[in-house]
Amino acid sequence: MEEEKKNPLEEEKPNVTEEEHTENSEKEASSAEVIEQEAVDSDFSDLHPYEATPKVEEEKKEEDQVVFLKEGEKNYEEYQKEYEAQQKEKSAGPAPTYKYENSYLEKMEASRLAFQSDYRKANRFKTPITIVSILLILAGWIVPSFIPGAGDYGWVVGLVVCVVCIAAIGVYVYFSNRRSKAAMDRYFKDFFGAYNAYTFEGKVTDLKSDLDTKLDPELFKEANLYTNVTKVTSRNYLTFNYKGRSVTYAEAAAQTVDKKINKTIYIGNFLVINNGYTGKDIAIYRKGNARALPPTNLKAFGEVFEDTADMVIYGPKNTKTILTKKIRDELAKFETNATFVDFSIAIRPGKTYFLLGYEDDLMVLPMQDAMNPKPYEQHKGDLEKVFTLIDLFSETLK
Repeated sequence: MEEEKKNPLEEEKPNVTEEEHTENSEKEASSAEVIEQEAVDSDFSDLHPYEATPKVEEEKKEEDQVVFLKEGEKNYEEYQKEYEAQQKEKSAGPAPTYKYENSYLEKMEASRLAFQSDYRKANRFKTPITIVSILLILAGWIVPSFIPGAGDYGWVVGLVVCVVCIAAIGVYVYFSNRRSKAAMDRYFKDFFGAYNAYTFEGKVTDLKSDLDTKLDPELFKEANLYTNVTKVTSRNYLTFNYKGRSVTYAEAAAQTVDKKINKTIYIGNFLVINNGYTGKDIAIYRKGNARALPPTNLKAFGEVFEDTADMVIYGPKNTKTILTKKIRDELAKFETNATFVDFSIAIRPGKTYFLLGYEDDLMVLPMQDAMNPKPYEQHKGDLEKVFTLIDLFSETLK
């Protein structure tokens, strides 16, 4: 769906409070224009140009001072140093190789290799044909001037050669692009087919996938975790049943517009399932690392019910009866790392929403380099924990 992006560690995700997350100081117009140009029309853009924010005033209420960085996590500067060291090591050594412990992971890598081969075949003559055509066009204009008697007809020869060459390039590019698109479509179908079989193996039934179907933006907005969502893009849209209950799932990215700049406010997995809850809204945020994109609308869920080193909860007083010890123990099993950056849950009457934030090593499809299986193994394990939470919530959300 996308070509590879630059390593996410090249861009900064700040360590912010909820107040800071929604207030940005003014920035020079020239810098803003550069960032805006880079972020335009990027479905899964990891460009989120946060700006410096004013210091939180001391007289603010305690709930306004909630910090969304998990205690003990690395800050951005530490991530940047680690990234630079990794890049230096990578450039100095051979391309990494991986071992795939599952047949579905092997199929995912095989689909990448097949795509790479098909894409090269579809474009292997593009450069030679372009060069030859340019040389012929130049010859068509220059050679007649050296032919005795060509006279005023020389320009006609040059024009004909020019038109023929341009037409030839156009025809080749048309069929080359068709072959490239067909190769990309096969890649998506084969890759996501194996990916979904691996991820949901033995967990769900009636799994249906349609590469052309997208997540309804209104369904994402209904979670109410992010404010001023202007654009929602998605891929790998799925529907399936889990123990008799219908589930909607997609890989999604959401953006807002801040001072005419498209800013990514969420990127990861989105899953929603029906519930029997009739109470007031509840939001749970498992605090992430310096690369996380915390929810920006948590105050819509009421007062801070609980704020600890690794989790913040907003909701009514009866939240305690819903978040049982078993649920809390399961929530504690979600550990953020270089791939899995944060985790949000919105519990609203009729539906429960799960938003799992991920880095580019999962969200960007492998193209040139061999597929690293670790992000996909991480993802499968995270979703298994989500299904366990769904089971536990089914006992309290009645």
